[in-house]
Amino acid sequence: MRQTAAQEDGILENTSVSTIDSYIEALEMSNLIYLAKPMDVGGKGALKGKPKIFIADAAIRNAVLMIDDVLSDEKELGTMVETTVYKHIVSFYQGSTAQLGYFRKAKNNQKEVDVVIELPREKILCEVKYRNNSHIPATDAIVELCKDENSKVTTAFLVTKQLDDFGIANYETKVPILRIPAIAFLYLLGKAEADGQNGKM
Repeated sequence: MRQTAAQEDGILENTSVSTIDSYIEALEMSNLIYLAKPMDVGGKGALKGKPKIFIADAAIRNAVLMIDDVLSDEKELGTMVETTVYKHIVSFYQGSTAQLGYFRKAKNNQKEVDVVIELPREKILCEVKYRNNSHIPATDAIVELCKDENSKVTTAFLVTKQLDDFGIANYETKVPILRIPAIAFLYLLGKAEADGQNGKM
């Protein structure tokens, strides 16, 4: 008999933090999940100590959550694409000196950048907005960070859904935010990786 969500929550409540940490570590070592750690971008008071978990295979996530029709749910589809983008970026930078994580403001958890890639001479931001309306406000975290010279951002991508949604986003920023459809972004990462250009975005 399948347990209800409330019963499952009860099981977790009675599980020690060290046991949950061990489970998470085992899942990460098995490459079933990726842990994205919070990163500081320009001293903007990033949230500390709370990793973001990406399930490596979207099919596993959907099976565990018992989601049948993900294609008709824009929010769920967006989460899957965000996970796929993160997975491909991890693969692309495998073996390099890149540090990967995400950014979220400590005082405003709504302000987040999905992926931060830090290299000795580069800091790349990547925000995934896989939805019909991919517009982001000027107060969005990626826009604010691209305006600030102290953030040391060198490149920024806004990964979108529509196939014709590409070019430079219309914001007054020090670093331009490049709009690119997810399918093109993932293809270019895969092509560069196949050509032996790993870590050279």
